[in-house]
Amino acid sequence: MRNKGRGILFVAALVALLAAAVVSTARAAAPAPVEVHGWMLNRFYAEPGNGHFEMERISLSAAKNLDTDIQTYIEWYYHHWANRKPELGSPWMLDSAYVNYTDKHGNQLRFGKGRNYCFGIVPAYANRRHSEYGLVSETITQDRIVGLQYFGSTRDKKLDFGIALHNSLTPGTRFSGTDQAMFRGDPFVPHLADKGEGKNLAVSARVAVPVVAGGKLGLSYRAGKLRGSELTPDALLVKQGLVPVGTTDDTNRRWGLDFNYKHACGLVAQAEYYGAKASTLDFKTWDILVGFEPADPMGRKYYARYGKLNLDPPAVTSNPYTWDQKQLILSVVQPLQKGKPLWLQLEFIRNDEDPSPLTARVNNDVLFLELFSGF
Repeated sequence: MRNKGRGILFVAALVALLAAAVVSTARAAAPAPVEVHGWMLNRFYAEPGNGHFEMERISLSAAKNLDTDIQTYIEWYYHHWANRKPELGSPWMLDSAYVNYTDKHGNQLRFGKGRNYCFGIVPAYANRRHSEYGLVSETITQDRIVGLQYFGSTRDKKLDFGIALHNSLTPGTRFSGTDQAMFRGDPFVPHLADKGEGKNLAVSARVAVPVVAGGKLGLSYRAGKLRGSELTPDALLVKQGLVPVGTTDDTNRRWGLDFNYKHACGLVAQAEYYGAKASTLDFKTWDILVGFEPADPMGRKYYARYGKLNLDPPAVTSNPYTWDQKQLILSVVQPLQKGKPLWLQLEFIRNDEDPSPLTARVNNDVLFLELFSGF
């Protein structure tokens, strides 16, 4: 009887061990969780006679590791101000949706929609510094691409590189200061910009090499073709008098130089120059940024950026699309919690245009105080 009892105990212990092993194996084999994150921008605009609060933007993202080296990612933007003019489209915008493979050297192969890491300085927050994108990024580098890109660095991390095959960007419109001004009925000046997904293929490529300690110089090139539908009388380039009616020149090229620098003392600097040709239209845009980022994570940050957009249209007319534009952005950033994505940012944007002599200057400067909060 005693042996029988021992046998029962042994079987019970064995069953318990097997159950524990099964549970442990199930836990080990459990799929990786979906990580959900987001952030939002709340602002107070202080334009004279038009002070108001604005729920500026909400970002919601989800990421999941399919394997140790494969990740999927999706991010949506919600623009609350777009509800003021629902006839212009949904307030929701798909920012990113891609699958990303990281090889053993840390380089990335990305398929889907996202920022273009193969052309110029990517205007994400870490590079942009300001809350608003700025005139140069709005014109050339802001929009996402849909396609395949491979980017990274050589093993010694000295040379950065990237090459992408993607759908072209189509000629579109953005507004000096903030894109939201038009939705709110504030004064604004439109300008030409690479915006929206075209149907032709394009190629982007970039290399960057160190030229001083803490600084790299980059060279970028992007080439594609305009579609016939982008050169019709009703298309933006022709309708706004930027290219002549009846042209068949489908050239669509961008090239640029960029410089990114950071010193141990906290000094940061950037410079960008991009040349462009869209059909018969030549234009260029450039900017310079200087700033200070202290080593103390709670220290205050300061940034200043000056940029220009110069076009070579047939003539400067009363049409703002033919005007050269200048922009100065000043920002002060105060972190509110150490190591947390929570900060206040005071930002002033001075917009200047070179209209025709008979056209008055548009009062489209912007001043706002913003609370950035991540979650």
